[in-house]
Amino acid sequence: MPATRAWVIVIIDVATRAIIGYSISPYENYNQQDVLMAIHNAIVPHEKIEFTCKAFNYPENGGYPSLAIPEIEWATFDMIMLDNAKSHLAKNTVDKLLNSVKCTVNFGSVATPETRGIVERFFKTLEINGLHRIPATTGSNSKDNKEIILKRKVLNIVLHIKIFVNFLEYLIAEYNNSAHTFLENQTPLQIMERRIKQAGMMPYIIPYEERNNIEKLTYLWKKEL
Repeated sequence: MPATRAWVIVIIDVATRAIIGYSISPYENYNQQDVLMAIHNAIVPHEKIEFTCKAFNYPENGGYPSLAIPEIEWATFDMIMLDNAKSHLAKNTVDKLLNSVKCTVNFGSVATPETRGIVERFFKTLEINGLHRIPATTGSNSKDNKEIILKRKVLNIVLHIKIFVNFLEYLIAEYNNSAHTFLENQTPLQIMERRIKQAGMMPYIIPYEERNNIEKLTYLWKKEL
């Protein structure tokens, strides 16, 4: 079925700017299951995919925190910052964060995206370095009159979801291994590794007996009457 857009939900470590997990939703809008899947993917050790495009390869360190730093497999966070989207405010989402992930939830002020500037900056980088370069781009908004978008309308160019998944996986792995000005020209994974191995800033690791709760983050339970 053709999709009009794809939502990308990312979990970013504020201190290092590393993307620790993400999920993709091909629907008109994302829901609480998509949010919980991104959180699930940020905690469960990342698994490499087999790229269908031979031009894509993982960096030597794997490109994702749990691949580059095996010591932090099943690591979680103390606090998660979310905006006030309905999927974030859903009781199921909040309950799972508090009781399964066991972190605090920080909701930003309404209509103030600047309070979540880190994620806004990431998506701008993602667009400039990748998503707006592909022929099937829809631009930044409906009024974007870029030549490439006009070409897409004429040629009716479409992008298969599997190719999009490959492209995004590659772009994020490259982002995690790209030098950032904010990080004094070091990469997010370099900063994370130094903080963990040299400064001893080890995150909380989900105990083995509690990992099943993380695996079931996206489950919905229905009570029978």
